[in-house]
Amino acid sequence: MIKNLFYMILITFSTISLQRIIYSDEGRYKYDYSDPQSIVNSACLMLMNSDYSEMLNITDLMEKKRTQQTLDATTNAETRDALLKEAGKIISYELVGIEDFTNDVTNQLMVVTVKWTLKIDSKAPIENDPFKAMNGATGRYQKQESIVFTDYLLKKINDKWKIISKKSK
Repeated sequence: MIKNLFYMILITFSTISLQRIIYSDEGRYKYDYSDPQSIVNSACLMLMNSDYSEMLNITDLMEKKRTQQTLDATTNAETRDALLKEAGKIISYELVGIEDFTNDVTNQLMVVTVKWTLKIDSKAPIENDPFKAMNGATGRYQKQESIVFTDYLLKKINDKWKIISKKSK
């Protein structure tokens, strides 16, 4: 009985270890190439974590080139620190829209819109309003958060949705 239990535990741990080896290529982010929203959601998480190397898997064309340039720039400590600081300003994000711009089977395009909430550096928060702060130099109220919308353009390339461009507004 104890011998059988030992073998079952050994088989379970072997299976778990084998699964980790097999699935280690998948990385930390789960996305589905057939779902544009899944791709953009993962891209947002990657941006929040300043994980540009993972973004190479879900970008293509010009956006992949920009991602590679950003990744190359992170070899400089100052640039890496600046990017980490900017990523730290991200409070949250929300996917707020998707539009299909496909006009034929060979040119499938989607736009996924993301609403970003970003922290604005400010001096002293006002106790009764967490969204505003007093600017000491001007004596005027200053917002502590900013909302930015980003449109991610995705194209289906080899049956996989990939981000090919983005535009913030």
